[in-house]
Amino acid sequence: MNLNNPYPSPYVKYDRSGRSSGVAIIFYETAQEAAQAKQEFNGKFAKGQPMEIEFDAGPTPRPNLNTRHAASAPSLINRIQKPPLLERLGDVTTSKSKAKPTARPAKAAAASNGPGPVRTKARPVKEKKKPKTMEQLDSELDAFMHDDDAAPSTGDVAMA
Repeated sequence: MNLNNPYPSPYVKYDRSGRSSGVAIIFYETAQEAAQAKQEFNGKFAKGQPMEIEFDAGPTPRPNLNTRHAASAPSLINRIQKPPLLERLGDVTTSKSKAKPTARPAKAAAASNGPGPVRTKARPVKEKKKPKTMEQLDSELDAFMHDDDAAPSTGDVAMA
């Protein structure tokens, strides 16, 4: 372990509101240092809860491509270029190519090409309502007010 800084600074994970999720990630220089830290801290209490230490080796290192191996690898243009048309189509003598294409029914073709349903009948003309007279409005108001007076007999209480 590095004696000047035995514990590198951790990366602490937080939730959306800024609270700690209780997970910290610490990177060590060697696996030996990580094993020593795990042995020292695993099961110890931090803020009343035991710490659980796990190893995460991270991503595996990529193989080093030397120039000797580069000659055997396909070129970039070969990897991104489409295969020839005949290879993409496969065997052209299959039964699919011999089958006759089916025609769409006339109704389906006409329905898909047109603007949609067409109205052939005229809409019925709505009759305009005549405005109510003053007497009709007064009689409706009186009937409404008298209905409220009858409500207490059914057990309802009038609100003041």
